[in-house]
Formats: sequence, structure tokens, C-alpha cells
Amino acid sequence: MCGRYMLAELSWADYFAGLSILRSNAPAEPRYNVRPTQIMPIVRAEEWTHREVRARWGLNPVWNPKHLLINARLATAATARPFNTAFPQQRCLVPAPGWYEWTGTKGAKQPHALTRRPAPFFFAGLWFSLNSLEAAFVILTRGAAPAVAALLNRMPVIVPEGGEAAWLTAPDIDSLGSGDEAEFSTWPVAAFGIRDEGPSLIARGGSLF
Repeated sequence: MCGRYMLAELSWADYFAGLSILRSNAPAEPRYNVRPTQIMPIVRAEEWTHREVRARWGLNPVWNPKHLLINARLATAATARPFNTAFPQQRCLVPAPGWYEWTGTKGAKQPHALTRRPAPFFFAGLWFSLNSLEAAFVILTRGAAPAVAALLNRMPVIVPEGGEAAWLTAPDIDSLGSGDEAEFSTWPVAAFGIRDEGPSLIARGGSLF
């Protein structure tokens, strides 16, 4: 799954120069500890173009409003509630240079930072309208790629370079690939709290990119 990720201080052109994106808000500040319920930038298709909007990470389903859904399984999102209504036409791109996973037992968990080469990239997501002004999104997940399977069972779906526009608009999911072809980098980082922030969270003696 994906429970924390990062946001780089980069332009949309740095993510994918061929994807024309209309910016609707001020540039987002870099973040090193994005957590559920926070308002983050996403990209969605709108009337023959691609627009950046801000949305809350996490959806409260109407049948259980106290429960927060932050991920959706790629294999079942097209048919499982509440994702099935969004899957055909409410797809989005979630910009990220990397994310975190934890290993170990409760009380002694070790966080790891993960990124894909090349970085940055987009997670595949689904967005939901909460009202006329607010939206929410979830991040799709799939079985872990062999390169990172020692750390986790599931991982966020990373849109392959060049497949961004197709993910937003194509009826099938062929543009997402198998997830096994990417090159990953992983490294342990120091334990951090829910409100900690800053580049020290990914420290390993080098940069994220």
C-alpha cells in the first residue's frame, strides 16, 4: 500500500514535458511527509486538456463516513465500491518522486524511502467530487515488483513514462504496464513522526534524484 509519499519542488514539465498541464493554483511547496487527509495537487483530464487541481488524499465512503480510504486495488477498482463509479472517467495523476514503506514489528518499525528511476513520476489515482468546490483522491496499488518485494507486499501503481495521457483517458489500463519493468532505489531512513517534515527525512548521504 501507500500511506506516505513525497512531493518534489519541480515544474510539471519536469514530470512529463509532453503532457500539457494548466496550472490552477500557486506552485506546491516540496513535501517530504505527505499524509492522508492533506490537500495535495493532482492532474485530471478536463475538456481536451489536463488541469492541476487540489484534492484531499482520502475518501470517506457514504456507508461508513468514519472510515478513510486512501488506496484502491488496481485489480478490483473497476468493479468494487466506491471506486467503480470513478474508474472509467475520473482518473488522475498524483505527482511524486518517492514514497515510504515500513518493515519490522509494531514498536520497532523501520521506515524505508523508495523511488523509481527515472524520478519524478506519477502515481495512478482516482478522484471524487465531494461538493462543487472540493475533491478527494485515492492512489491505486498493485502487487509489489520483484525489485522491492522484500520490503512490501503491495506498492502504488506508477504510471510508466509516456503513459500519462493514456491513463487519464483510455478505456483500458494497458498504459500502466506490468509494474515489473521499472528500476527502483530503496534505502532505510531514520524513524520520523506524523508531523515531521523536511529533507532530513530522506537522508541517506545523497539526494532523492
